[in-house]
Amino acid sequence: MNRTILTTALSIAFAISANANTVLSSALTAPDSFNLTGLTQVAFTKGPMTVPASPNSTFTAIFDAGVYADPNNVFGAGDYDFVYQVSDTGTGTAPGSQGIIANITAAFFSGFSTDAGIDTNATAPTGFTAGGGVPLNDNLSSGVVEFNFTPNITVGTHSAILVVETNATNYTTGLLSAIDGSVGTATAYAPASAPEPGTLFLVGAALCGVGLIKRNRKSAL
Repeated sequence: MNRTILTTALSIAFAISANANTVLSSALTAPDSFNLTGLTQVAFTKGPMTVPASPNSTFTAIFDAGVYADPNNVFGAGDYDFVYQVSDTGTGTAPGSQGIIANITAAFFSGFSTDAGIDTNATAPTGFTAGGGVPLNDNLSSGVVEFNFTPNITVGTHSAILVVETNATNYTTGLLSAIDGSVGTATAYAPASAPEPGTLFLVGAALCGVGLIKRNRKSAL
């Protein structure tokens, strides 16, 4: 009987956690404009993007990525914004390469509500640079948010500050990519699920069940 209760409680707990959020799918649309203010920085990283040199790279790039608790987040005050920026630093090794970047993607957002766009505030979050190339459109597909640039990002310029607002309150490792003839990648950030109060209650009940089973076993010895 105790084993049955324990198994059921754990099964329900994991089921609730897995279905805690829903995805707002988007078609190819113009990016929304966000005026990011009052943010609390949760995490930040920056560095070079890895662009394979074989057979030939067509650009070089660096990136900035951050996670911010946003009091004005469209899904809830304090929910997390995932913020990215890519700077085009060179032409790479391919003969005749113009060093352009046509697309920037961020993963992984499956299971979360999302709203993608750019930061239009004249004062950029710490670590980022205001202004830059604005994407023509963006879309969400299979948990990957894509920003498409026409005109492309060129050597010596950078993208606008790209924003993905979510209903997440935790984060984990994500993947940022810049794409044209080559694909440059970097380890960035992505949303992570957090147990809801009901989930925590059920897990707590399950752990109590474990303690009860152990106590009964000791009593039987």
